[in-house]
Amino acid sequence: RIGNHILAACPRWLIFVQGVASGVNVIGAPDPYEYYYWGSNLIGFKAVPLELKVANKLVLSPHVYGPGVELEPDWFTAPDFPSNMPQVWERQIGWIANDTGHAMVIGEWGGLYTSTRYPRSQVWMKALVAWMQQRDLDCGFYWSLNPNSLDTGGLLQDD
Repeated sequence: RIGNHILAACPRWLIFVQGVASGVNVIGAPDPYEYYYWGSNLIGFKAVPLELKVANKLVLSPHVYGPGVELEPDWFTAPDFPSNMPQVWERQIGWIANDTGHAMVIGEWGGLYTSTRYPRSQVWMKALVAWMQQRDLDCGFYWSLNPNSLDTGGLLQDD
């Protein structure tokens, strides 16, 4: 209801909806207990889709984080990392645009590109960009612009 209320007041706006984190047990999900990044789990949308009066105003916006932000998933330490990541991304977010018919923009992605503490972060980012290019996902929001995000850094210098 809130999306329709916003569009009634501001009809040119888009309504961006991010996902939730892990722990959403959805009947019919491939693995209802699979690890998801904060803001990435939109699997519930399959069971209970959000419907706006103007359908083309809805943008689904999952988040995707790398090993410098989220160390928990074992796919970051798998022997076949990063070649295993496209399978994870396809399973978790690759279905969104195809199965829902809605636009998808990765709402947050990034990491410490030159980190010696998390050297897999740069490898992960390059793999994500390659996957996005293969899928024609040429839009997203790099997190973050400001330099004071401890786990991702930023695009700007701290000056």
